[in-house]
Amino acid sequence: MIFSKRKTTRRPRKPSWFIARAALVLAALFFAAFAVVFWGLSLVDTSPLLALFVSVGFAASAIVTPTVVPKLVVARGPALAGLLFVAVVFGLVDSMGVTMGFTGLEKQITEPAHQKALASYADKVQPLEAARDKAIIDRDAVKLETAFSDGRKFGPQNKAAALVTFKEARAEYQSIVDDNEAKIKAVAVPVRGSIFDLTLIGLLSIALQVALAVGMIALEAARESVHRSALAEYEAGLQSARAERDAKAKAKAKVSAKLAKDAAAVAARAAKMGGPKLAFDADRN
Repeated sequence: MIFSKRKTTRRPRKPSWFIARAALVLAALFFAAFAVVFWGLSLVDTSPLLALFVSVGFAASAIVTPTVVPKLVVARGPALAGLLFVAVVFGLVDSMGVTMGFTGLEKQITEPAHQKALASYADKVQPLEAARDKAIIDRDAVKLETAFSDGRKFGPQNKAAALVTFKEARAEYQSIVDDNEAKIKAVAVPVRGSIFDLTLIGLLSIALQVALAVGMIALEAARESVHRSALAEYEAGLQSARAERDAKAKAKAKVSAKLAKDAAAVAARAAKMGGPKLAFDADRN
C-alpha cells in the first residue's frame, strides 16, 4: 500500500524575531530602571512619597517607547502624527530621567568623600563657632552702669567714665567675635565632587532614545517587509496551484470529450454496417 503525503499550505505569519525585539525592549527598560533607581535614591531623603511618585512616573513612561514606536511603521495620517508626538514627548521624558539618574549616581559615588569632608569642616568650624557664640553672649551681658552700688545716680563725669568702660568691654568681646568670624569664613566649605558632565550626558541620553526608536522602527519595518514577501510568495503559490488544477481539469475534459467522440464514431460505423455480428453467423455464411 502506497501512502502519499498531502502537501499542506498555511498562510505565513509575521516573523517574531523575539530575541532582537526583546534586546531593544530590555535596553529601554534597563535605562528606565537606572533612572527610576537613582532618581528615587536622590529624592528619598527629601520626601519618600515624592521619590515613589517620580519613580512610578518614569517606570510608566519607559513602557511607552517599546509599545508605541513600532506602530509608527504601519500608522498613516493623523494616527501617525499622534503616535509620533507621543513617542517624542515620552522619549524626552525618558532622556531627562536617564540624565538626572546620573546625578543620583554621582551623589551615591561621591557621598563617602563628601561626608568625610563635611566632618573635617565641622571639626575646624565648630570650636570657632563656639568661641564666637560665647563672645556674643559675653558682649551682650555687659551692662552700662548708671549708679553707684548704694543706689546714688552717676553725675556727668561718672556717666562718661562708665560709658567708656562699657564701650571698651563690648569692643573687647566684639573683637573676639570678628576674629572668629574671619577664621570661619577662611575655612573652605566642602563642595560635592563632580564626576559627570550633565550636558554631555543629556545629549547622549537623547541619542540613546533616538537610537532605540530607530532600531525598533527598522526592525518592525524589516518584519513587515519579510512578511509581505512571504505573503506575495504564498499568493503566487496559490495562483500557480490554481492554474495547475485548472489546466489538469481542462486536459481531463478534453480527453473525456475525445473518448466520447471516438465512441460515438465507432457506434455510428457499427450501425451503418448492420450492427455487430456474432462469430457463428459468419461461419454460417
